[in-house]
Amino acid sequence: MPPVRAAARAGGVAFTAPLRRLLPHKRLPADLTELYGFTGDEDMSARSPRPVLTRGDLAKLRKALNGRADDEACLALALAAVLAGRPYDAVARLKNARDGMSYLVLATALWLHADRTRSRAPLDEAFEAVKKAERLLGPRRDVMLLKAQILLEWERNDEGVAALRAVLRLEPGDWRTRLGLADTLADMKRCQPALAELARVQKQKGLTWWLLAQRGRFKGLCGRPAEALKDFDAALAREKRGGLYAWRAETLRLLGRLDRARADLDEAARRDPGYALAFELRGRLRLVAGDDKGALSDLERACRLDPARRLAFAWRGEALWKLGRAREALADFERVAPLDPGSSWNPATGRMESRADREAAFLAELDAGVRARPGDPWARLTRGFLLLQRGRTERALEDFVAAGSASDARARERARALRERALERLGAAREAA
Repeated sequence: MPPVRAAARAGGVAFTAPLRRLLPHKRLPADLTELYGFTGDEDMSARSPRPVLTRGDLAKLRKALNGRADDEACLALALAAVLAGRPYDAVARLKNARDGMSYLVLATALWLHADRTRSRAPLDEAFEAVKKAERLLGPRRDVMLLKAQILLEWERNDEGVAALRAVLRLEPGDWRTRLGLADTLADMKRCQPALAELARVQKQKGLTWWLLAQRGRFKGLCGRPAEALKDFDAALAREKRGGLYAWRAETLRLLGRLDRARADLDEAARRDPGYALAFELRGRLRLVAGDDKGALSDLERACRLDPARRLAFAWRGEALWKLGRAREALADFERVAPLDPGSSWNPATGRMESRADREAAFLAELDAGVRARPGDPWARLTRGFLLLQRGRTERALEDFVAAGSASDARARERARALRERALERLGAAREAA
């Protein structure tokens, strides 16, 4: 997470100077891209970066600046707030941003704030700020990389890939961004381009254990689990890490070797009790096996460890549903699938599990749950919400109307909001027809 200096080779002004002079005892990041750039996956257990500065550091900085309110002082304080893990304070300080670097710092703070709150609005503002930074500063690595990250967060993947390629044209040796590009291409199921980019990283770094692991993961995403397993086995022969066991477990699951997958996930959790993915995958395995309480325990831990893991919340929602806790299940489904016509997330379909029969089975469980709890408005609301996300608007509307007569005031209010959205979608569909 970088602070205050635009990389000199990118043509920026040296902003580190004020902070480095005023806080000489602190090791500050090199540039802004450390806040949002790709780190590479040498550390399989990487967490969100911790704050670099403390409240005491901020107090020292304010005292040293002695009430100054010029642009340089505001920028230094804003960057310090970002580095202290308080991005919203930085946003407040830069509300009157005018120069390109201030817009870039503002965009960075908004990006971090959006990530922390899982909110769309700060991300929209961040994109507007980064566009202004690009216009004023030109095509720089830090600007283009943040632009790419926002586009990828919105799942505008083709534009995100184009922005990453622009970064690599500026710095062809930036292997971390190249690895991020390869990862994005693999997620898009563009297997050969992803593996080609990974091979370019290999030329720079050699065939390390973490590149073997990445190659295995890419092959798994591209439907080649038997080849992926060989890469994970080779990586684990060189390095024993919790993340490697978790990734291999997912490959074993795809191959139907569930006992070995469970053993690997137990080992991943033992080696790294702070690694959210291990608990998410083990929770999913337990859920499919019918151990709903055990699954909920693992998935709750995954959600606590990494609130950004949308799949963990989706699976926790299903576990809660199976345990009869429909109201809490609906909260999880709404968290990962906001009612947005442009949202591509749908917990009941392929993003949750690629097989069509899995979707049908879950919807059958929803129907059974509503029949078992005919007086529970939250069961109706949960089923209606997921039907709405799947485009089955008329059936969803029936559930919202039924829930609207409940004695629970909060359920009635939620039913009204969902009913309005369903009616809007029906109206739009009829207009289009």
